[in-house]
Amino acid sequence: MTQTLMIIIIMIGLYQTWGYLVYMTRIALSILGRVAGLVLIFAILLLLALSI
Repeated sequence: MTQTLMIIIIMIGLYQTWGYLVYMTRIALSILGRVAGLVLIFAILLLLALSI
């Protein structure tokens, strides 16, 4: 009985940790996406400024 309970607790812990990792990865990716977008816009503006 206690062994089954321990396994359940470990599974819940792993599931929560996994969920947290996925959540953090998603936030990191969205931040990276925004930064990449800004860099791209800046690069295009720079190229336009240089070509004029």
